[in-house]
Amino acid sequence: MKIYRSLQVFIIAAVLTSTFFTSCKKADSGYVTLLSPSDSSGHVLTSQIFSCSPVAGAAYYSFCFYDPSGTVFCQNSKTDSLYLDITPIRAGGLYFNPGETYHWQVNVKMPDSSVVSSSLRVFTLVAANSNGPVPVIHLPLSGASDVCLSPTFSWSPVSGTNVYDIQISTDPFFSAILITQRVFDTTFTFSSPVVSSNTNYYWRVAVGGTFTYASSAFSTEAPPVTSSPSNGSIGVSLRPTLIWPSSSCTENYTIEMADNIAFSPLLFSLPAAGNSFTIPASYSLASQTTYYVRIKIVNDHSANSSIMHFTTM
Repeated sequence: MKIYRSLQVFIIAAVLTSTFFTSCKKADSGYVTLLSPSDSSGHVLTSQIFSCSPVAGAAYYSFCFYDPSGTVFCQNSKTDSLYLDITPIRAGGLYFNPGETYHWQVNVKMPDSSVVSSSLRVFTLVAANSNGPVPVIHLPLSGASDVCLSPTFSWSPVSGTNVYDIQISTDPFFSAILITQRVFDTTFTFSSPVVSSNTNYYWRVAVGGTFTYASSAFSTEAPPVTSSPSNGSIGVSLRPTLIWPSSSCTENYTIEMADNIAFSPLLFSLPAAGNSFTIPASYSLASQTTYYVRIKIVNDHSANSSIMHFTTM
């Protein structure tokens, strides 16, 4: 049986190699080169980064996996690496099972619709460590509120490794993963906003390639609400200064004003810094008129904003 299985895998690999190399286009630097995991790797975990050499001008990279029967599963990536959480994948009849041997390759789609393909590599899947050590979460603390949109995550080190996986979701059961990030340290800060304002999030961290997670939850900062003039104020001057509480996270906002609750059309949409904004003289407000103001955090991934109204004198 083992001889038959080995022969079957060899025949499939030969057919796949022949098929892809007769149809692929050669790049200027040769065929795209697979980098990680290494060929014939026998220690690929159920949570793994697959990578290849970059191809200049690539439209996208298609990472394809083949089981011993030749069933294929492909997942596209905009970059030359793919983080694959293998365990739940059952696409197209392909199952990833510990102890099984699989082939993989990368097909790079070019803007002219041609394809640059790699050779095939082989790996054997091993079971994830379900009883290993778990990092202890430091930040954000469980239940933390007003967390910045570019949060810093930190945890205690685990002996013997410096590789960790972070996952972020809006679902406490992580049925839908918003962000997966491999980190080679015990702290990580996103360089730009990755979450939305005024939203509850759940995050977890594990030693890289395992599913032994430490989990926590936090909520992000909300767009500021003006303290002056207060919502519903009357007799407000024709050139008021809007004031709101300062934030430790951001000082950049967008101020929008309209004379209707639908904000269509807008009177203006202008940037603001700090925690105050004076209506420019070029935008004359009418007397005894109700105006609506909304404040948005710059680079917020959501359409969240605080809305208030006041009536002029």
